[in-house]
Amino acid sequence: MGGTERGRSCPRFRAWTLVLALVALQASVAQARLGTSGTFSPAGSGAGLQQNATSIGDWVDRAVTALAASDFASAQAIASAALEVDGTNSDLLYLLARASFAVDGEVRTALAGTKAALLSDHFSHIARADAVVFAAELEIRLRHWEACLSLLQGADNAPDARVELRRIEAYVGRGDRASALRSFEMARSLWPADARFATLFFKSWKGNPDDSSRRLADFYIRRATQGDFEDPALTALAIPFMPDQNDRKTTLLALRAAKGAVASIEALRYGLIDSKAAVAELLPPGATRIDRSDLAALVGLCGPAGIRALEARLTDFNGRLFEDADGDGIPDAVTTYKNGQPVEWARDADQDGVDELVVHFTYGLPSSAEWHPSGASFAFVWGRWPHLLSARQMSSPIPAGIISADMGDQSRASGAASADQVQSPAAADQGQSPAAADQGQSPADGSGRLLREWSLGGGSLSWSPVALSPYPDAASAFILVDRRASEAPGETALTAASATMVLHRAGGDFTFWLRDGVILRAIQSVDGRTKAKISYDGGKPLLEKLDQDGDGRFESRLHLDPKSDPLDPLVLSYESDVDGDGVYEFSEQLVPPYRRAWDLGTPPAARGGQ
Repeated sequence: MGGTERGRSCPRFRAWTLVLALVALQASVAQARLGTSGTFSPAGSGAGLQQNATSIGDWVDRAVTALAASDFASAQAIASAALEVDGTNSDLLYLLARASFAVDGEVRTALAGTKAALLSDHFSHIARADAVVFAAELEIRLRHWEACLSLLQGADNAPDARVELRRIEAYVGRGDRASALRSFEMARSLWPADARFATLFFKSWKGNPDDSSRRLADFYIRRATQGDFEDPALTALAIPFMPDQNDRKTTLLALRAAKGAVASIEALRYGLIDSKAAVAELLPPGATRIDRSDLAALVGLCGPAGIRALEARLTDFNGRLFEDADGDGIPDAVTTYKNGQPVEWARDADQDGVDELVVHFTYGLPSSAEWHPSGASFAFVWGRWPHLLSARQMSSPIPAGIISADMGDQSRASGAASADQVQSPAAADQGQSPAAADQGQSPADGSGRLLREWSLGGGSLSWSPVALSPYPDAASAFILVDRRASEAPGETALTAASATMVLHRAGGDFTFWLRDGVILRAIQSVDGRTKAKISYDGGKPLLEKLDQDGDGRFESRLHLDPKSDPLDPLVLSYESDVDGDGVYEFSEQLVPPYRRAWDLGTPPAARGGQ
């Protein structure tokens, strides 16, 4: 039988390995893309760049221009191609990281690329501070506060508003209000007209300002209300920080008179509009986005008429509901609605740009999901919610561009070795079934490979990653509540609840029939043809019969160790029908006392056939 899957966790590569591998894999695509667009060609790649000492700078300028024009794919392709010539150029490594992040949104890959640029430290056209700030932004996305502060320590040669903004964000993230306040005070002196600091203060300073922050709050309130920042959203953020309620209402009236339907929640709170008008402002016809915090505040302030208006609006809502628990502007979860019904819910709790859990809906109820824990990926299908119908496990897809040529060679070599073991008697010499030596390998191209499938039924296993919550109180209009405490079932729970389980390996598919998690029997098949049958007794492996040539005749039988792993049993001995006459002439014992024997003289009836 095939061995159990081991070592499924993805390796962690150093920044150099990751980025240089990314460059190597993207280069051919980059050349093709640029060649067809007329901005780059093979003739002008390696040879042309080497002949002209200023060419690298030209390509850096072209990548910068493409980034400035939001042509991120071209910027990515240009940087990739130029890195073929100068693989340690910090300008190009940084530009590739920025462009790749804009294209695919994967935070960790972009961060590794930027750190590689900083490690190389060969900046000539790009300011090193740009790379430091970008890396700090990515660390903040991942909530790596200390790593962000450590990065910024080397960026203090001259005051830089961008650096100080990132530093304050890290201070706020780790709960260090005293340090954040000191940085805010410094920013107030150095960059008094920079609206970014005022916005960060109002968004991050939870609750009313205390004595230590009152002066800072008053400073930003004064600049916001006097029109110094030219941003009505900033004025709306400042209103709750005003100490006098009459000032709040007066400022809000002036703001809405000048800018129209803004600060709707505050306008409802101070009685400037009724709840129906607030619903109309927050969810006008054609609106495709609403924030969970706004929706919660609206429900808390709405009267009966507003609730009915909200229900009517939500029942045909087409768009997305964003959940941003920490208020950093990056959603933790997004629900997509169509005609008032959820069609997809996605959670990116660590904000790395990769959703670790995605739930799909049919007729308003969860129907399938993908879950991506470290080292593997699972797909689930529900029958009658919340009872699972089936599940699949994939080898975790490695992000595109990470696998190096060396890794690909190792993977292929490992796969070749497995194939040799299946055909070699050496596998039996180690006390394993020939099929047990067949360990399935993940493909070298980095795509996920199907490892296991479970068929469940009869409500044997349920899972509710989200709760369906009527919102505000109508069954036809509801939102989804994240239930992170409800962990996805793992391999053990799925196997215990399954009627059948299929293991997919390079040597074939192994199908197990189970009852209450106990294996009853199993078969190995290749391309739909049965190659082996395995007998169990109370879940303990006993006998495996092999038909390697697929002629329907089992020419070998293996006696298995009942104390060994039922999915990866050890072979105690085996017998072979060498001449195909239906009886087993050769036998070998693989445990002490070791022995081999030929029995050609005993009549077939005495020796036992198939």
